[in-house]
Amino acid sequence: MRKTTLFLQSLLIAAILCGLASAQPLAEFFDDFSTANLPGRLFVPDEAADSARPAILFLHGAGEVGSNNLSQINGNINNLFREARNRGAFIYAPQAVTFGWDGRARTDLVMTMIDQLVANENVDPNRLYVTGLSMGGGGAWNMASRYSDDFAATVPIAGVSPAGDFDPDVMTDMSSWAFHARNDSVVNRITTRRAVGRILLAAGQESPEFPPDSDQTTTLEFVSDDPDLRYTEWPTGGHGIWGRVYNTPEMYDWMFSKSVPEPTAFGLLAMALSGIVVLRRSSTAKRSWT
Repeated sequence: MRKTTLFLQSLLIAAILCGLASAQPLAEFFDDFSTANLPGRLFVPDEAADSARPAILFLHGAGEVGSNNLSQINGNINNLFREARNRGAFIYAPQAVTFGWDGRARTDLVMTMIDQLVANENVDPNRLYVTGLSMGGGGAWNMASRYSDDFAATVPIAGVSPAGDFDPDVMTDMSSWAFHARNDSVVNRITTRRAVGRILLAAGQESPEFPPDSDQTTTLEFVSDDPDLRYTEWPTGGHGIWGRVYNTPEMYDWMFSKSVPEPTAFGLLAMALSGIVVLRRSSTAKRSWT
């Protein structure tokens, strides 16, 4: 228990320092998009007036926990916002009022807001992406695993470990590109290596050979086509590598190329015969989980 408390304290302190170092509020570009117990902000691209656009769900780190509905869109996402704006993509940035993106009730609430976003805005429902940093990196794994039918790709950055219900079998059908720094002293790179390894194991693939901890020069660029999984491990950069990740054009080219495949006629028939009811999103839709 003491080790867990110290870890959370160090994570929070590091996240606050990173946030303060890059704080450039983007509030003027974002609309309020909140519901009870989940503050949120939404960027709507100009291109949405004419065509259905992709949407990015961004999950913040521990330093932005609260209810002011501003901290989650601080300078940590300047580069993400720039690219989303240039490429005509929505950004939905909820704010966790307490620590963690692992609780099912909270992630269900996030998905309810995603449903509303798709129902009420000109969003391409087949091009939904989720990314997050630190605490939100673990949250990105959780969202992709729990709602794999909704998201086309996930980009976890320096992420904490995913929740206990993380399903590597489901993730073999998900496009993922994870990032970590080998010298991260806040969230150990082992957390991302384990998540990557579990997905590869579920797919019957071997994990890559990771560089030794002492190697401060070699960048690991692991790419797998089946499953569609990439892992970039930089030798240095510490915990706050998200600015660099969100300033990588190749990552956006990869992410925006992904889409959720439309169900085939055979697939729809199989679901019907199995007694599966497919409900289309609506503005009043609420998720119910058993």
